[in-house]
Amino acid sequence: MKKCNNYNAMGKYKIIRIIFSLLVLFVLNIENIYSQQTQIDSIENVLKKYSKEDTTKVKMLNDLCWLYGRVNPETAIKYGEQSNTLAQKIEYTWGIAESYKNIGVVYYRIADYNKA
Repeated sequence: MKKCNNYNAMGKYKIIRIIFSLLVLFVLNIENIYSQQTQIDSIENVLKKYSKEDTTKVKMLNDLCWLYGRVNPETAIKYGEQSNTLAQKIEYTWGIAESYKNIGVVYYRIADYNKA
């Protein structure tokens, strides 16, 4: 009989560990989502006030494309295309490549493999 009681105690312990682990993952995921939205808001605020058409603006547009990629693919593609257009205009090779990569990843995530 003692083995049965010991087994039940171990089973309850495992369930508690699983529930605790899931709770921790949930909290970390919410923190990550909040952090990502904060980054998006910060970059968008800077971008609104940024008037130069240079590599910094290309990088901000690429960052927004990447950050929006998981939460809003349409907006991500919009920022990626803006980044690509500006990068080509100022002949910024890294920015062109980065924008193509980011746009491709977004299309891949939404399973549009022909455009990816």
